[in-house]
Amino acid sequence: MRVLCHVLIERLPIEAIPEVWENVRETWEWHSRPRLAPASQHLIAGPGVPIGAPVDAPPFRIEEE
Repeated sequence: MRVLCHVLIERLPIEAIPEVWENVRETWEWHSRPRLAPASQHLIAGPGVPIGAPVDAPPFRIEEE
C-alpha cells in the first residue's frame, strides 16, 4: 500500500502537493484525536436529567420469537 501511495503521489503535478500534505495532516489529526471512554463508563441521560448525572436504566433485552 505504501509503494502504491508513493507511485500515485509522484504522478501528481507539483501544484497538488500542498493539498496532499493538507489531507495527510487532517487525516493524522483525525486518527490522533482522543478516543471515547469504554461503553461501560458512558452515562445514560433522559428528559429532565442533567448531563453527567448517573441514571439507573433497565437492561436492554431482545425477545426471541
